[in-house]
Amino acid sequence: MTACRSASRLSDINAMLVTTCSSLLSSFSIIPTDNTSSTFPLLGDDPVHALKEVAMEHQFFVRQQNLKLYRNLVAASEAAAAKADARQEKHLKLLTKEVANEPPPRKN
Repeated sequence: MTACRSASRLSDINAMLVTTCSSLLSSFSIIPTDNTSSTFPLLGDDPVHALKEVAMEHQFFVRQQNLKLYRNLVAASEAAAAKADARQEKHLKLLTKEVANEPPPRKN
């Protein structure tokens, strides 16, 4: 996404949040405690910067979750491979015993 489109999307989100929060503030009769940001008392002076921070934190969280899932997948794959190796080794031992117990071939 280009910088222009990103800025456009952020301004659209900002406008949507301003509209939503303004309507929420008026419907619940909440009065902001400070005058620095009357629309977003929790976001501070720059709601776009705050939204970028929230998006970055969310992206970090998603990456951490993906890393956790990947590690679990690798562990499960290694466990399955170890189980398959053990099963194959067991079959080879049984085959070795079976071959050892066979009578020698007859000579005519």
